[in-house]
Amino acid sequence: MNKIIKIDNNRIFAGFLEELDRGKKYRFKYNTDYKGDPISLTMPIEKNIYDFTDIPPFFDGLLPEELRIQQLLKIKKLDRNDILSLLTSLGKNLKGNIEAEEIK
Repeated sequence: MNKIIKIDNNRIFAGFLEELDRGKKYRFKYNTDYKGDPISLTMPIEKNIYDFTDIPPFFDGLLPEELRIQQLLKIKKLDRNDILSLLTSLGKNLKGNIEAEEIK
């Protein structure tokens, strides 16, 4: 089953990040009604859908450094390869203006 998380930028719903094939294929799709700033300069809104063969570098950059990730993995009992769970476990505590929320 594909995992999907909701991404907010400056507390405005920007779009969804979806894991299409665990650890191998990801897609970010902007919300069609989103009028805010792009979530990344490398992902302008005009394109709308972005496909990646690995976790998009922008989202990987939102995660803490390795030592903090190791602590997070231990505390939350997460799999190191489950990037979307790492993002949602940090939720509103990601770097910058981005927030991630798991879709249930």
